[in-house]
Amino acid sequence: MASFLSGRHENAYRTLPVVLCLVILAFAGIGGGEVLAADSVSGKDPAKTLEDFQFVAEVERSEIHKKYDNQRKDLVEKYVGAIEKIAQSLQESGDLDSLLQVRQEIEYVRQNSRAADFEFPALDSAREILATELGSIEASENTDLRTLAEKELPTLEVIKVALTKAGLLDKALLAKAEIESRQSLLESKEPAASNIAPLSSAYPSLEVIKDGPMYDLETIEGSHQLKAGLYDLDGRKVTVGTPRKDGNLKVEGEVIAPANCVFQNGSIFVVQGNFTVEREVFSNVKLTCDLGGTISAEDCLFQDCTVEKEGGWTFKLFSAKLIFSNCVFAKSFLPEWNTHLLGVKLEDCTFHDVRFVPIEYREDASSESTDQWMTVKNCRFVNCEVPESVLIATDGCVFVNCTFPGPDVYPSSRPASASITTTTEPPAPLATSENSRIRVKTTTTLVSQGGSRLSYSYENGRLALDSR
Repeated sequence: MASFLSGRHENAYRTLPVVLCLVILAFAGIGGGEVLAADSVSGKDPAKTLEDFQFVAEVERSEIHKKYDNQRKDLVEKYVGAIEKIAQSLQESGDLDSLLQVRQEIEYVRQNSRAADFEFPALDSAREILATELGSIEASENTDLRTLAEKELPTLEVIKVALTKAGLLDKALLAKAEIESRQSLLESKEPAASNIAPLSSAYPSLEVIKDGPMYDLETIEGSHQLKAGLYDLDGRKVTVGTPRKDGNLKVEGEVIAPANCVFQNGSIFVVQGNFTVEREVFSNVKLTCDLGGTISAEDCLFQDCTVEKEGGWTFKLFSAKLIFSNCVFAKSFLPEWNTHLLGVKLEDCTFHDVRFVPIEYREDASSESTDQWMTVKNCRFVNCEVPESVLIATDGCVFVNCTFPGPDVYPSSRPASASITTTTEPPAPLATSENSRIRVKTTTTLVSQGGSRLSYSYENGRLALDSR
């Protein structure tokens, strides 16, 4: 295998071979930890059997994604280690501009698990190898998912028939949808062994928008209605509302996006006013708010996006407002979560592969964690790392294959309480501080509980709406 570097930057590198295997978990009532066999469901309650099947399927897919996500992370770090040698040489030679470009590449690849697309010939060879290896990992992940789908189809057919005979037509339609989802996966083409395709390729029918307020205005003031389409910001920062300046008040801006927009590769800063979206897809977008700004999203997907407080104006608590309903997040969310800076409402949302930062409570976690602007309700967390300070803010949430790091440090006048439901037994007792009382229920029947109701896919580490 070729190395990432050649010549004086040579750094021998070899990836571990990709092993095709399925991680199958055993659950009570499901024999042997295998995918439910078609002949094993006969005579059982078909509705309960469908729930058991869906639960096992979700956990198995989560395990597959986790396995290959770890391989991608390892590969990216080896790539970074290789090009850091180039950075060191550039620093020693005093080439500032080139050094900054390499640093930009490192930041980008760590956030997106793929190389950036700006021209830099010194990185061409390393980028080509990275793209090839990422494509190989993606192809192996897809193979595992296809293998699992093939095993599941016969059982789903039996369950669908049993539900139909029992007159449970709503459940039978759910089984049919599960069948069609797997058939679609099996009928799709194998991914090429190359870098991840740009988000725009997932929505080829969308019009590419190249003008309008997101491009033409330095600052968006007043109300603007966007048209549906693909908005590639190409590193641009869009500012909604005018900052306070020279003693003048802020000027409000409002951006309303219709359904079926895709936003990628840029940042949106709401200084004063509202950014309101419904049924959109965001990829590699930084969303920020100042005091007086509100970001409101419903039925949206967020891939590799961050949400932050920006600007110097604050209240005592919950300064900038973030509202997310029935949304799905993958890989990232809030790089900083502080009750002084941000008011957050999360309802019916799903998170995949997110490592949450601890919440910084300003004065009293027991009261701040129950405020309307610290709402984390009926959400679903899959393969996430969730600190204690986040757990105490949850209400009716479910945690699938999640980990819970040790006790957090935060101010609280009395113990904050929460009840969580998990699919894996956490340490007994859950490692928490004296400031919390967290009750844990472990179960294997979490099919319909918690999370987004959107019809979406999360394959090969990428989110997509199932239909537009």
